Amino acid sequence: MKEISESTKNEIRTYRNEISSLIFKNSTKIDETLVSLRFMKHIDMFLEKKEINQKEFAEGLDISPAFVSQLMSGSRKISTSFINKFEKTYNVKFRLFLEERETRYKFVKSITSNEDVYFQFTKNNNYSYTTKQSLTNASNLYENETFIEDGS
Repeated sequence: MKEISESTKNEIRTYRNEISSLIFKNSTKIDETLVSLRFMKHIDMFLEKKEINQKEFAEGLDISPAFVSQLMSGSRKISTSFINKFEKTYNVKFRLFLEERETRYKFVKSITSNEDVYFQFTKNNNYSYTTKQSLTNASNLYENETFIEDGS
């Protein structure tokens, strides 16, 4: 197996940092889209059960099929106005349940310094901490996508 050059390793680190930065900067938009898609998943199951296609659904709500397609794909976010119209048109009601999330650590960024990699995390968006890993261990963390607080 051919060994990866140091410049290639640095390039990979740079791309990882850039990707992580983009994800962090857009995390609110990503989260909002996921919430919208959770609603649309239930609407999709409803449509399937009632054997209504997207075009018929759009006509029933007096909206464009393109808009429905955008909602289903996540490129547009669902609104309370849309939910209200859906509930009234089809005589249904969304029932919401709140569950507390497990404590989650969100990866913020990594910084490579000599033979160590420093990972910065936030815990439930309340505070951040940094953990130091050896370059070898950091590589394994990336591959396995596991991040463990080590108390550093």
